[in-house]
Amino acid sequence: MENRKATIKDIAKKLGVSASTVSRALNDKFVKNDEMVALIKQTAEEMDYQVNTIAAGLRTRKSNLIGIVVPRIASNFFSRVLAGIQSVLNSNGYNVLICQSNESKELEEQQVNSLIRCNVEGLMISCSQQTHSEAFFDRIASKGLKLVYFDRKNFKTQLPVVKIDDVHGGFLATEHLVKNGAKKLVFLGGPQELSICKDRFEGYASAVAELGATSLGAYFVDTKEEVLPVVQKLFNAKQKPDSIVTWSDDWGVQVILAAQAAGLSIPEELMVTGYDNTDVCTIVQPNLTSMIHDPEIIGETAAQTLLDMIGGNTETVEKLMETHLVIRESTVKK
Repeated sequence: MENRKATIKDIAKKLGVSASTVSRALNDKFVKNDEMVALIKQTAEEMDYQVNTIAAGLRTRKSNLIGIVVPRIASNFFSRVLAGIQSVLNSNGYNVLICQSNESKELEEQQVNSLIRCNVEGLMISCSQQTHSEAFFDRIASKGLKLVYFDRKNFKTQLPVVKIDDVHGGFLATEHLVKNGAKKLVFLGGPQELSICKDRFEGYASAVAELGATSLGAYFVDTKEEVLPVVQKLFNAKQKPDSIVTWSDDWGVQVILAAQAAGLSIPEELMVTGYDNTDVCTIVQPNLTSMIHDPEIIGETAAQTLLDMIGGNTETVEKLMETHLVIRESTVKK
């Protein structure tokens, strides 16, 4: 028994009863002899018997498993979203299987297929940077598996989406700068393929147009290491920005460090905003103004949306989570 897991047949053989009797006892189904039920459960514990949830799920068509795929588990944002998801699902009797795509479409699809083979009852997906089409997920949903997108979906969809209202967030950050005297603004974004980056830029562009400010352009880079060359180019241009709206806190910190290296005073000569209100906002000096939202609420809402779908609610809806500005020293002129 040391080299393999105990089975129902092993328990039945040891006690001299049928496998069906053991199965009914372990599943709290009708067995006349209460003493036998207690003995079966005690023996199962002694033999370290573990229920094969996948096999059980195939029989009952209910595995109580939910598959989740995120771009990066180590991200502060996604780890908090996962905490919200797990709190709701666990309290409703579900366990989670979590995968990380590492921003790879190919790996993302491999992981989803693996989760399906584990007989998950639903999927929760935050799309990779490389995922620009819904075709793969649409095929899965068309076969009846419930699916919810959260935070990211880089395409139009008829499936439920739970995300931050990033258009409004981009607008609020830009509006704050203009009201604080910004005349010449720049937007510094991340990968253009990402819906969240597009939405934040849309909010920026809308605010600039509505408030009559001047945009000196928008720049998009894939990594924070690429921020410095872009910012140096801006600082050496004939028309220099007096404010930079960035799509993330990491980008915002890089702008502050580059400005300081160039001898610029923040916020007197350059105002900077970030996005996501991560810990780096209060580590960098001066502290970074940033948009704040609640990742746990996003996770909880997405999880409840999936549970509603599993329960029969087929309503297609996009749920936008609120965001607001946390004003710090990087935009407050003395």
